[in-house]
Amino acid sequence: MVAPLGGPFSNGFSTPMALYFDLIGWLGAGLLLAAYYVQATHGSRTWVPKYFNVFGSLFLLASALYTQTYPFVVLNFAWLIIAIRVVVISKSSTETTQ
Repeated sequence: MVAPLGGPFSNGFSTPMALYFDLIGWLGAGLLLAAYYVQATHGSRTWVPKYFNVFGSLFLLASALYTQTYPFVVLNFAWLIIAIRVVVISKSSTETTQ
């Protein structure tokens, strides 16, 4: 069945849960883009991209699991693990320098 035309939210959500996970996915994509922008413009001087990467990949992972798009599940799971590792390493290096 072909989705009707008319915009990003007109793809025929069958349940409110489908809309919820689609919005979660869009939020995750926005967070990852914001993390990339902050990292590119401000470098690693701020905590923002680290946590945006964690939550962005977590939200995209939830959306990909719901829609059963398994290549994106694998990609976002790997991104989440890397992002968590970066947060842990940056926290431990900050604590040892204080």
